[in-house]
Amino acid sequence: MSPGQSPPPVRTPTRIPATVPARRAALVGVALALFSLVTTPAGGAAECLIDGVTGHVLECAEKPDFDNMVDKVRDLAANSWNRTLFVEGGIGRTFLDSHFSVPHMLAQFVTCTVRGLGSDIGSREAAMPSRQAA
Repeated sequence: MSPGQSPPPVRTPTRIPATVPARRAALVGVALALFSLVTTPAGGAAECLIDGVTGHVLECAEKPDFDNMVDKVRDLAANSWNRTLFVEGGIGRTFLDSHFSVPHMLAQFVTCTVRGLGSDIGSREAAMPSRQAA
């Protein structure tokens, strides 16, 4: 931020959905929208950010420490002017692209599918009688 520029507006926290797939998708969406976040470790949320860099993960999902949560939010607010994390090539953007981009997810899907089909095909061939040429 240049001298004389006003800081970006403080954004109101939003409640993230409780279901695991919806929660993870929402957290990734928040990060892709250039927001740092504070979350509990519930539902794989810790995998959606770089703790201490692009956000903070609280210690407990069941009963998070309110004072700790406030400290983490204050830390993010104090550094909210720093958008270099999420620009193209920034550490936050690189992390998100390498873990949650469509090409990455497709590659993971193909890898899992091929592995799954490979083991399934092998077990089917072993269970089926061999065909002999007539």
